[in-house]
Amino acid sequence: LANLANIIDNNSKKGKSVPTIPKMPLTICLLGKPYAGKKTQAEMLQKRFGVVPLTLRKLIEEAVAAASKEGDEQEESPEKKEDTRILVEMGSKIKDVLSSGGTVDDEMAVDLILAAISRLKRKVDEEKRRAGEQNQNEDD
Repeated sequence: LANLANIIDNNSKKGKSVPTIPKMPLTICLLGKPYAGKKTQAEMLQKRFGVVPLTLRKLIEEAVAAASKEGDEQEESPEKKEDTRILVEMGSKIKDVLSSGGTVDDEMAVDLILAAISRLKRKVDEEKRRAGEQNQNEDD
């Protein structure tokens, strides 16, 4: 992947035609043994292309942290409240499983990932909406 990125980068600097990236979500899954460099590659992709890395470890930590501070009430939009509720619910289940010595099963992992993707999509949509409103205000 890094070689492909370098080829594209070098070709664009030389004035050669560069393949266009389609206007659709880019999903990259990095697989490998522990300490194979997945996190390093994800960080490079984030810096170079602005992709958002999702790691199961980070998602589990966020869910457990949300479950631990469940009582903290903040003023949030209905969508954000629902996201928080789902995260707290998943975090409570994960916390129970981990405290009893178990591991996070595939179903819980997939649920965490899908919830994170949903939150990211909502965030991107909100940013686009705000940018559109700002452009509209500038045109007036």
